[in-house]
Amino acid sequence: MSIAEYTPLITASAALLGVLSGGVITFISNSQIKNKELRHQLNSEYCREKRIIYAEFISSINMALIKSLQDKSHVWEQMNDISGQLAKIELIGDPKVHAVAKQLMKVILDSYKKEPEGKQDDLLELRKLYVKEVKLDLENTHNKPLK
Repeated sequence: MSIAEYTPLITASAALLGVLSGGVITFISNSQIKNKELRHQLNSEYCREKRIIYAEFISSINMALIKSLQDKSHVWEQMNDISGQLAKIELIGDPKVHAVAKQLMKVILDSYKKEPEGKQDDLLELRKLYVKEVKLDLENTHNKPLK
């Protein structure tokens, strides 16, 4: 056989090899892009979940404080809700946020006593600190990619 007879075979083999290598490269780059998209989506969902838990906790704290001024008979219902939210914060939240949340819960628990110990002034400062720590945690969580 002469070279002229091998030329179509070589051309077809080169074309097939080019298509195959192009397909492999496309597959690899698409899978990397999809992987990054998935990590970004999971990170966004994690931030959203944290934001909801943090907001529910501060809302429950506010409601419990208002109810403690009006009617002290529902203390265990309020504390049950707040302690459940505190447990969620402990599981997925930043330790600093959890520490401030525990202090807030103690102030609310004190407000249900017959004679509160006057820590209501601390509540505003703790609330501010809680919001500050939550914002820092959410910012760090949003900027830090999931592993």
